[in-house]
Amino acid sequence: MQQVPSEQASSVTVLDISMDKNQAALEGLLDHHVPTTYIDHHKASSIPNSQYLDAHIDLDANTCTALIVDKLLQGQFRLWAVAAAYGDNMLASAEALASTLGLSDEQRRLLNELGTLINYNATVKARRPAF
Repeated sequence: MQQVPSEQASSVTVLDISMDKNQAALEGLLDHHVPTTYIDHHKASSIPNSQYLDAHIDLDANTCTALIVDKLLQGQFRLWAVAAAYGDNMLASAEALASTLGLSDEQRRLLNELGTLINYNATVKARRPAF
């Protein structure tokens, strides 16, 4: 978050990064009156009390940031949330959401694969082919 220019930002949405590790940058944004939405499932020792902060922190072991977003959006993009939950290895939660949509086994398998591949690719540094 320290890379966000608080003097220039009009609003900030933070997804899936520790508030504890970004406390100073968050406080800088809030001091500059930047409306900030913070959605995460990691421990947050101290959540600032600010009219500019809309924090949605859920530490439940069976959730991930995508599931928090899904609740906030009232299931509007639930297929995305199912894929993301699979990708975060929240299999029981992903299956429960998939059940609400009546997805077939094949659809679930494809969303599981998609979520896993996106999550894997997001965490692996790109390597140049050696040719």
